[in-house]
Amino acid sequence: MGWSQGKAWSVWVWMLLVVLMSGCGGRSQPTLPWLGEDAVILAFGDSLTYGTGAKRDQSYPAVLERLVQRTVVNAGVPGETTAEGRERLPDVLNTVDPDLVLLCLGGNDMLRKGSLQTMRSHLAAMIEEIQARGLPLVLIAVPEPALIGLDAPPQYESLADEYDLVLVDDVMADVLSQSGLRSDRIHPNAAGYRQIAEQIAAQLEQAGAW
Repeated sequence: MGWSQGKAWSVWVWMLLVVLMSGCGGRSQPTLPWLGEDAVILAFGDSLTYGTGAKRDQSYPAVLERLVQRTVVNAGVPGETTAEGRERLPDVLNTVDPDLVLLCLGGNDMLRKGSLQTMRSHLAAMIEEIQARGLPLVLIAVPEPALIGLDAPPQYESLADEYDLVLVDDVMADVLSQSGLRSDRIHPNAAGYRQIAEQIAAQLEQAGAW
């Protein structure tokens, strides 16, 4: 192999490595539409949205509202499963008429040791209901209950990929992994909810919501 051939081969290998490395930087997030100051954000979920473990004005939707200066409606129902949320969602969407939806459900399915594929199916149906109305959506992943090493199941990321969603994939796991940010084994305290709200606000801004 001559010098020119060797140089061309080296350049080709270098370009291949660049392409491969660029694909290892994690999932790229889609963008969100700009939300004006009069926008309404719907936080739909279970006790993690409701704010169990803290005062009502310390829930993540209440803190998020103060951080972003937009109305955030707390539609969290403690104990709700994805099947129950799927039934409740259309009426809530009709009542609130939001400009953006934050969807955070699945924890109670996992606590009851339900099928993760069934959970995914219910979440997919809710996502399709929201998108059919032309509404932007952010999916918030919930970790599987564990004594050590909390992680969200892969169903959340696969849904985000399939439906091209902004995914908040680690903040719940991070908060619930720290005893100082929990009120009990499965719920944050006020400091934990604040951290969740701050992370969500940062990701919304990064996605172009304001």
